[in-house]
Amino acid sequence: MAPLCRPAWALLLVAALAACVLIGAQAQSTCIADPPKETGCEYATVQNLVLAVVREIQSGTDAKDVYAEINSKSPKWQFNGFYPFVNGASWRRVAHANLSSLGMYFDEAFEDVGIPSYPNRLQVYQGIAAAGGGLTQYLFRNGNPLSLKKAYVGPLLPDGSIVASGYTEIAQCTYAAYTACNPIAAYTLATYFGEKIKFAPGSAQPLFDATNKQVFPGVIPGGFYVVVRDADPASGYVSVAHGADFSKAGKTPEQAEAPDVAAALVAGIQAGIPAWISYTLRGSLKYTWIQPAESLATGKKYSVLVGYLAD
Repeated sequence: MAPLCRPAWALLLVAALAACVLIGAQAQSTCIADPPKETGCEYATVQNLVLAVVREIQSGTDAKDVYAEINSKSPKWQFNGFYPFVNGASWRRVAHANLSSLGMYFDEAFEDVGIPSYPNRLQVYQGIAAAGGGLTQYLFRNGNPLSLKKAYVGPLLPDGSIVASGYTEIAQCTYAAYTACNPIAAYTLATYFGEKIKFAPGSAQPLFDATNKQVFPGVIPGGFYVVVRDADPASGYVSVAHGADFSKAGKTPEQAEAPDVAAALVAGIQAGIPAWISYTLRGSLKYTWIQPAESLATGKKYSVLVGYLAD
């Protein structure tokens, strides 16, 4: 015969387990892609979405039918703002909730909304997929603010495509207010712009003109901007483009900056390697990524600088 009452510890254990179940259910019910929360459920949700797409296709469902469902925003593939997206084997986008990006190449989909993609991002995705899946980070723009997202990248699909799903990690990245997004934004913009110089079909002047006009790709949301300097010592490392202050274009570091800042910039450029440098700018600590860049068309060498305030 069962006892009429249970020990106090057993009742407490049952109550605690019930509370955990309730809290877990509430956390899951409020798990959303935006605004960022990092409750832990975001990772589980995007991973589950990605692996569900993989299983669906591996089970024999025509991949095109799955992609059509994603593009039509079928509830099957949507959950509180979470959704999967797929880049085809040729790296054109074949499935996404944002239909305007369909058919675009990997980088074009980002450029379409005025944000850069770091040059090796394609290789990062391929490496993660080849390893069976995992997390990566990237800049994103949903409206005007620049944000940082995390994405779960799944294993390679049978046709060579890669499916992923992301969520917002940091809602707003700004040059003057430090978050973990800032170094990613500065590095991404500098390396992206360096690649643009490298592969420009002729003179890189159109890129410099855009920067001086404070438009993409020289400037991105959040106040991040490019400064391009001639890397030839004979030029005095003169600025050929400045995304924040056009009056500084055409000036050397010594002409445009305080002596200690100029010395840090010159030393960084002379080192000739991609690297972070730091200096104090008007009482605030500033970190700047220096990206050497050489035009394949002209052989001209430049240094691309993008920074952020750390305090």
